[in-house]
Amino acid sequence: MPVGVSVASPSSVEVRSERVSRFPEILFSAIALLLVAVRIVQDHDNFTQRPGVDWGISEWMISYAGGFVRRGLGGSFLAAVIHLSGLGFYPILITLTTAAYLGLCVFLLRISLRLRGPAIWRFVLLLNPILIVCAADYGTISRKDVLFLCATLLNVGLSSRFLARPQENSANASRPVAPLLIASALLALALALLHEGIFTFVWFPLNAAILTYALHRSGRSRRSVALRVLTTLLPAIAAVAASAIWHGDARSAEVICRSWRSAVPVTCDWNSDFPVALGALTWNLRHGLSLSLSYAAWFPLYPVILMLGGSLEILAVRTLVPAARLEHLVSLLLFPFLASLPLYLLGVDWGRWLSLIATCSLFVMLSPSLRPCAYEALPSWVRKALCARLIPMLDRILSWLQPRLQREAVLLGIALILIPVPPIPDRRMMLLDAPYVLISFFVHHVVR
Repeated sequence: MPVGVSVASPSSVEVRSERVSRFPEILFSAIALLLVAVRIVQDHDNFTQRPGVDWGISEWMISYAGGFVRRGLGGSFLAAVIHLSGLGFYPILITLTTAAYLGLCVFLLRISLRLRGPAIWRFVLLLNPILIVCAADYGTISRKDVLFLCATLLNVGLSSRFLARPQENSANASRPVAPLLIASALLALALALLHEGIFTFVWFPLNAAILTYALHRSGRSRRSVALRVLTTLLPAIAAVAASAIWHGDARSAEVICRSWRSAVPVTCDWNSDFPVALGALTWNLRHGLSLSLSYAAWFPLYPVILMLGGSLEILAVRTLVPAARLEHLVSLLLFPFLASLPLYLLGVDWGRWLSLIATCSLFVMLSPSLRPCAYEALPSWVRKALCARLIPMLDRILSWLQPRLQREAVLLGIALILIPVPPIPDRRMMLLDAPYVLISFFVHHVVR
């Protein structure tokens, strides 16, 4: 309302401003629910017509039916649930992954409502194209990725509670650390057996930094902290090594495929309908590298996407949480991205990697007690260089950019909704995953 205009009563102004302030959350909820509905329709069509053609679903079919293979924990878990409950493969999978995805959305909604800052920056916080909602079609729903995001959020919560817990009565006693370490060890081991690549290059670096920082802040020496973290994560590291050695072959892929015939109408002949993720068990390192290198010319686009989307993420957090320090926020994006670079050589789902990195980083950005963890994980000379050169320059750029973006709030909001992040570096995929394309797909299936 313009200054000096007093047409409405104070109570009506209060109600109106309250309604306006909740618009980002309402739109976010509508888009998230619509994308979930679209993805369920797409997955169900794929599953009923050609059950092995979808990468996300077929990856959940990898199990230990033919012996130990990489990524077999998820399929073995689903097989056990099917056996115990008598339910079908698809209902169990879609319920599990959708519940996890919507749980993450609810968490972001609660945070946004609690912060109650300017609407445009809460809109940016919720609907940034490199975060989970706009990556729904390829990065979260029905894939294992959503569990890695949930595990990061769980780790943030456990570590924050650990730091908030008062120390024991004895002057020399420190907070009991065993529950945190046991939970971290079990969580890391499960994730390593779910997907060793995402665990090693996306989840592990940031979450190891979280655990290390929490233990160090509790008053323990660096040597003690390093030993405890290594011991805690050693089973998961061993699982990654085992996955690299016994990654699977054609025989184990066929055995796994046949084990699903009672639950999934899958074709187990080596043709175009053989489950794609099971067939990928036969891939070697050279094959994976050849796929990624064939798209090498597209790689510079993705650091640019991270820079643009990450700048918006940082601006949103800085505006909504003024106490957040810029060097901590920048480190929470740069550190995981640099650690994930080998994954860009091993796979071509580059949009997924960006979504995972940015969303995991956001969870830590929203935790006051853990926000410095990535910054503290950097060598001292890197921290000095960061604060001496990069941070002052970024501070000036972001300070110049923030009011201009806020003046163009409508255009910024439209751009966030319509601009996609290409899931794979392919010209044909550049405009296929924007939310409005998925919305039109939903309307086409429901209204026809």
